Amino acid sequence: MHTDDARGIIVGIDEAGYGPLLGPYVLGISFFAYRGEGAVGAAPHAFWKELAGAVSLKPARSRIAIADSKTLYSRAGGLGVLEESVLALLAARGTRPAGLRELLDALGEGPEALDRYPWYRGRDVALPAAAFRPVIEAHAARLARCEERSAFVFRGLRARVVTEGEFNELVGRIGNKAMIGLGCIGEALRRVFVRSRGGEVLALVDRQGGRTHYGRFLWKALSPRRVLVIRESEERSAYRVEGADGTVMTVHFTVEGEKGALPVALASMAAKYVRELHMELLNRYFIEKVGPGLKPTAGYVKDARRFLADIEGVCAGGEFPLELLVRQR
Repeated sequence: MHTDDARGIIVGIDEAGYGPLLGPYVLGISFFAYRGEGAVGAAPHAFWKELAGAVSLKPARSRIAIADSKTLYSRAGGLGVLEESVLALLAARGTRPAGLRELLDALGEGPEALDRYPWYRGRDVALPAAAFRPVIEAHAARLARCEERSAFVFRGLRARVVTEGEFNELVGRIGNKAMIGLGCIGEALRRVFVRSRGGEVLALVDRQGGRTHYGRFLWKALSPRRVLVIRESEERSAYRVEGADGTVMTVHFTVEGEKGALPVALASMAAKYVRELHMELLNRYFIEKVGPGLKPTAGYVKDARRFLADIEGVCAGGEFPLELLVRQR
């Protein structure tokens, strides 16, 4: 996790697909090295200024758009902007996946789990699916130049994909859907905490539901020497977590964190991009089975019920158990 000139690491965490009936739940994690002056805890407010030469909140010809994924993607508008940004960030670190399976491997989430599902098994989505490769490369080169004089350096993306069957198994084991996302966040924070080896980490997390108290969760997830409450409010909960090896992790759980912090926005984009590529494969499979008249679905409750009614014959065919397709609520 360390870089020679970095004062600390900044991590952004957000998810996509918590509420749908169909498709996976995906947690996105972004990593930045901080090499500016002052404490890493004050860094988030400077991201946009420091990287203004390469990124923007809105789509622009010569900038990478980084914002809440909901503002950059719609089914009507397509994947283009979202994909262009995510792949440009990966290309800036030398990673150019040719398909979804390579992307999952690059994000630390191997593609092996896909082969459990007929709609994913043996299938792939060629990348880029909607964006233009020369634009991706131009964005990547611009970011690299900007980082040479910036306090922030992008270090990578990771993802945790909970496929439909695994999601149902976890609900059955835990008995609480809300704990699945929190468990994935805990796993991600623990990996960073353990690997930081006495360094300083700032973790920015989009807050989960209405929960405001996370101290006990951090204690159980990270097994630290001490957890100190900095603030707990309706808008933001913040903690200082100290490890026995000297690691200090400051964790912020913020309502709509993807709107205020670039690392969280990027994590939301990565999560949404990965989920939508899975949905592309799911829709392709059932359109092949039912016919071209089948309207694709995004997997959210109302439309998912329409989709399930339209594919009822396929579901009744016995090719797969329904719990591999439909997530428990």
